[in-house]
Amino acid sequence: EQRMPSVSACVFRDGEIVWERALGVADVATSRAATTNDVYRIGSITKTFTAILVMQLVSEGLIELEAPLRTYLPEAPVGPTIRMALSHLTGVQREPPGEIWESMQSPTREELIGDLEDAELVLRPGEQWHYSNLVFALLGEIVMRVSGESYEDVLQRRVLDPLGLARTSMSPAAPTASPYFVDPYTDTVRDEP
Repeated sequence: EQRMPSVSACVFRDGEIVWERALGVADVATSRAATTNDVYRIGSITKTFTAILVMQLVSEGLIELEAPLRTYLPEAPVGPTIRMALSHLTGVQREPPGEIWESMQSPTREELIGDLEDAELVLRPGEQWHYSNLVFALLGEIVMRVSGESYEDVLQRRVLDPLGLARTSMSPAAPTASPYFVDPYTDTVRDEP
């Protein structure tokens, strides 16, 4: 009814699962039913993880909230601070420069940093809330530079392991729910690259 091939949810209380349920199909082509063991793409929840990592480094005195992004990432646009970045107040464009949505090809880390000179400020820093995937990628880069670790390693060590998130990773293990896009006009299900 809500144009989703599947959904999985659970409720935790005092560290224990007290309720869990999966509905729909994890694979449309084979009609394989979704289970509560299926792993789903995490998408923008990585922003929450990145914010946690930044705030851990702030609490350790390794990052200053009021410091410009350029303090830790000289390639970053002039003006926005770490605090603005965490709050989507930088004014920096939403996506990395290029045709990501047309090509469905994400830039490499090197391309992301190398293309920053083409990133636009669509608003003055601090002027208005403006969602930016690009800025959170830059925060992830700052986490890596300050910690001296890969994003995957620092995330695993500082967030996933302490929280016991054994099935959360950058490279999920089976079983996984296939990622889909459901066309809003035709309800056609397509694989999401």
